[in-house]
Amino acid sequence: MVPISTVNLKPNDPNVLVVATYGRSVWTYTFTDPLANPPAVASPLCVNPTDVPPAPAGTAVSGPFDFDLSDGGWTASSSNPALNLWKRATPGDGSALSWQTIPYNGAATGSVTTSVVSPKLDWTGGWLYVDFADRLDTEPGFDYMFVDWSCDGGGTWSTVPWVWDKASGGWSGSHAFTGQNPAFPLFDQDCAAFKAPAGPVNLRFRFVADDLVGTPPYTGAAFDNVTIKR
Repeated sequence: MVPISTVNLKPNDPNVLVVATYGRSVWTYTFTDPLANPPAVASPLCVNPTDVPPAPAGTAVSGPFDFDLSDGGWTASSSNPALNLWKRATPGDGSALSWQTIPYNGAATGSVTTSVVSPKLDWTGGWLYVDFADRLDTEPGFDYMFVDWSCDGGGTWSTVPWVWDKASGGWSGSHAFTGQNPAFPLFDQDCAAFKAPAGPVNLRFRFVADDLVGTPPYTGAAFDNVTIKR
């Protein structure tokens, strides 16, 4: 039997509906009221500059954290721990364990935000670069992982303004991770950058999932091997 038509949301854009009719044509419909993507967060205290990061010195100031033998002082929390919480589990990036939200909530459970926060770094001020491995298999355009930083002990947070784009060989202002990473089911290596004032600095990985689709069919997000450099 030949299918008469298909109706799907456009990949990576939940605000566009694509309708294809056999032997006819393809139509797109853009919803009048767009579905808002999970926002980047912005602290009034921990302000991101607009300038592009310079080349890193490459000296580690915190880590590396591989999470195999312990949590390394990182702590997890969730808006609904019964549905979704970062935990250490297999596999890791070439190792036993990683932090992951696998599985994660799905239909009719409500939107969930879950975070895992680093131990405090006493920083002298200036640019910081976060090297990490990540593995993503989330509903594209709906479920996101962010990297955030705090300069007030976790009271307020800002999303890192820059992520290294390996394809272009430069820094990108697209700082949300969604869909599937290129090497999946293996991990990819990523780098994020932000400029923090002198004082305490914390880092967190934040995962935001809506209530449309989760596991199955998607498995979730994971990160491993975190090093913070100057």
